[in-house]
Amino acid sequence: MLPGLGMDARMLQPQSSYFPNSYVMKLPQEITSGTTAVSLAAFADGLLSNWPKQLPSWNRSEVNSRSRNVFLVGAAFGGMLALEIALQAALRQSPTNSHRIAGVLLIGSTRSHTNISISFRVQEKLIARIPVALGRAAMKRSLAKVANEEGMTVEQKQSLMEMANDADWNQVRWGANQIAKWDRTRSSFDNLGIPVHQIHGRQDRAIKPPSMSDATILLHGRHMINLSMATEVNRWIEAILRDHDLKILNAQF
Repeated sequence: MLPGLGMDARMLQPQSSYFPNSYVMKLPQEITSGTTAVSLAAFADGLLSNWPKQLPSWNRSEVNSRSRNVFLVGAAFGGMLALEIALQAALRQSPTNSHRIAGVLLIGSTRSHTNISISFRVQEKLIARIPVALGRAAMKRSLAKVANEEGMTVEQKQSLMEMANDADWNQVRWGANQIAKWDRTRSSFDNLGIPVHQIHGRQDRAIKPPSMSDATILLHGRHMINLSMATEVNRWIEAILRDHDLKILNAQF
């Protein structure tokens, strides 16, 4: 699982606690530090090379098992990164490097740069220039507004504030810049050979929702549906995993 911009494993706690065989990946700081920031594609390639070292032993054995598959789940920016990881895996086309990606699940994310709001591109320019203290304060105000609009619990609001305090601002700047420059479209992922599933809030103002035919749309959902509508999102993931298991089972007969 991959969290959104400036977030960490706490953002995906409703999913990681519900699905015991899940793991929230840690994004290495060294890849986005220094004078020359890497591209999102290069960052994804680095994660693909190193992710088996992060996985717990029980998960590592599943990756190496002939009959096991891995699903990439990404929320917001994490979804774009998940797509890039899947794309890099497809480009390698090497059995030794294959991580058997069975699908990509996008939560409040997108397959096309055209769905990224113009307002975010304006905000990215501010993020690049604003001092860290002011940027962190602005991030807290924005998250507090989102939490109130989405009817989050007191605990969820507190968790968001803690993540804003702990966020690596170099990584936030890098990620915002990569989102603003992201030029993928849906056709970029058409030949992956990997199914891409989407769930999105109809009232999401950060990333425009796709058409009803392309995704599961939560009519009252906003941007952080994995937190504010965790039950619906978890059931959606569960249905996809169940459908995949049934297909594997039927193929064995």
